Amino acid sequence: MHAGVLLRSSNCSSSSSNCSSSSSNCSSTAATAAVAAATAAVAAATAAVAAATAAVPEATAAVAAATAAVAAATAAAAAAATAAVAAATAPAAAAAAALLLLQLDRPCFSSDPA
Repeated sequence: MHAGVLLRSSNCSSSSSNCSSSSSNCSSTAATAAVAAATAAVAAATAAVAAATAAVPEATAAVAAATAAVAAATAAAAAAATAAVAAATAPAAAAAAALLLLQLDRPCFSSDPA
């Protein structure tokens, strides 16, 4: 009888071991699923970074082209404004020079009262 009790006790501990092993398997499966999900998230993030990195040269080229266009437009506007100012001031400068020449041709003091 004592042998039967010992046998039964041995089976219970073995069964208990199986239960904990089964529980361990369940948690191992959950951990594996969590690792797989995390790996998928990292892969998605890596793909997003790769896409953003690929878009950077295109965006940089577009910004460079826009900057060049702005610089060209600014240079053209500055040249046009300079030409307009020169054209507007040229007649006045010529008139001022002519008046100065007329004044230089006149004597400042005349001994002749007439």
